[in-house]
Amino acid sequence: MRRGFTLIELLVVIAIIAILAAILFPVFAKAREKARQTSCLNNVKQVGLAILQYAQDYDERLPKYYWGDTSSYVWPNGDTKRGMWMPSIFPYAKNLQMFNCPSNNSSWSGGYTSNGFSYPMNGYLSAATLGQVVNPVDCVMNVCGWYYWTSGANNYESTSGTPTSGPSIKKWHNEGTNAVHVDGHAKWYQFGRIWRGNSTWVAPSEWAGDPANVKYWTLSGT
Repeated sequence: MRRGFTLIELLVVIAIIAILAAILFPVFAKAREKARQTSCLNNVKQVGLAILQYAQDYDERLPKYYWGDTSSYVWPNGDTKRGMWMPSIFPYAKNLQMFNCPSNNSSWSGGYTSNGFSYPMNGYLSAATLGQVVNPVDCVMNVCGWYYWTSGANNYESTSGTPTSGPSIKKWHNEGTNAVHVDGHAKWYQFGRIWRGNSTWVAPSEWAGDPANVKYWTLSGT
């Protein structure tokens, strides 16, 4: 005579499966985000290298992050709009995918934009020469975030995103962000180790920054 599961045995099996799922799902989610973090790190490094190639063709001068209201640039999608650093360096990149962080829900398709862009440029470096950067190993050139430029302390000036009107630097990657430096190397930073903070985001404490982090952003390194 074949004997089936009793109700108690069935409930025990379901409970065990539920416990295993509760244990494994966060592990899978973290592993998936780690893969995205690695992809993002490669992207931001490639963006940095394209900027450095641009600089080599322009007497070691970096592009302006914004060329002004009267400027006119042909963007990768063919539109002619005001210039930013993205279309300036695109001839050295020729790849839209590397401008998009896999953890950013907003995707740049090559048109004129400011909000939602994945790799804001350090505003202190706008039109600066490489020789002006005192500590190129530490000075951030681009970082994973939301906006076309950042000072390490500004908001991204948008009513969308999480948190709303939040920091220009994001912590999508395991509570941290990826950055490429003026010397060309890229690395992951814990959010609090690179975000300087501002008066808007002093609370809650998870978004508070350290003013000492300004050393990563200025030409002088102080």
